[in-house]
Amino acid sequence: MSFGISSYLLAFTIGIFLFALHYPKNQASHYSNSAYRSSEKNLVSGIISEKLKPNQFSFKYFMKVESINEKATKGKLLVILNKKDAEKEFEIGDKILANAIIKPIIRPHNPYQFDYLCLFGKKDVFDQLYLENQNYKVIAKQENLNFQLEKIRNKVVAFLKMKTFPLKE
Repeated sequence: MSFGISSYLLAFTIGIFLFALHYPKNQASHYSNSAYRSSEKNLVSGIISEKLKPNQFSFKYFMKVESINEKATKGKLLVILNKKDAEKEFEIGDKILANAIIKPIIRPHNPYQFDYLCLFGKKDVFDQLYLENQNYKVIAKQENLNFQLEKIRNKVVAFLKMKTFPLKE
C-alpha cells in the first residue's frame, strides 16, 4: 500500500515538474521574460505560422516570434491585421517586421461571454499584436513545412470548388 501511494506521489511530482519545465512563460527565452515594454511600441520580428478565421474587420494569424527590439526571443503572438489598412492577406511563412504595442489578450467583461484568453492560452498564445496604418512590413518568405502544407491545402480546395458535386455529397 505504501509503495502504491509513494509511486503515485512520485508520478504526480514528476508531472508537475515537467509541466513547469515546458510551460512557455517559464522559459528564459520566451518573449514575456525579455525587456520589452508593454505600454510602448516595440520592434517585433516573426514568422506567420497559422491563419485563423477572419472576422468582418480583421484578418487573424498566429506568429512565431523571433525577436523583440532586436533581442532574440521565442513564443507565439496573436496577430490582428486591420482589413482596411491591409494591402493583402499574409501567407504562412511570411516574415513580418512590425513596430507595434504588444497587448495581453483580455478576458471577457460579461458573464458567459466567450473567453479567447482561455482558448488561446491552451495554444500557448497570451498576447496580441495589432497591425494597422502600415506599422508593419513583410521582409521575407520562409518556405517551411507549414508553407508547403498550406500550398497543398489551397490547391485541394481550389480543385474541389471547380468540381460540381450533387447536393447530397
